[in-house]
Amino acid sequence: MHKIPAGPSAAIALSAAALLAGCATPMGSGPAIVSDAVGCKQRFDVTALRCAASASGDACLSEAQVKAVQGLHSVYRLPFRAVSAPGVH
Repeated sequence: MHKIPAGPSAAIALSAAALLAGCATPMGSGPAIVSDAVGCKQRFDVTALRCAASASGDACLSEAQVKAVQGLHSVYRLPFRAVSAPGVH
């Protein structure tokens, strides 16, 4: 599994490590990157990290945390119709 730098939350580190393990491409001796975001979205299932009914802690995600990660990976729709500007297609 890829090493994730210490951050603000064990949940973030857990979900990032799972995402990289399932989707990242090694780049020599440097950090791995996700080069196929569309394919990754099909392979990465955050619900696999959900805590069992009686479990909790840093080794799994709560229902709220799972929904938060799903929200990050969903399409954002603006509540209004966007107007195009010159030079923007």
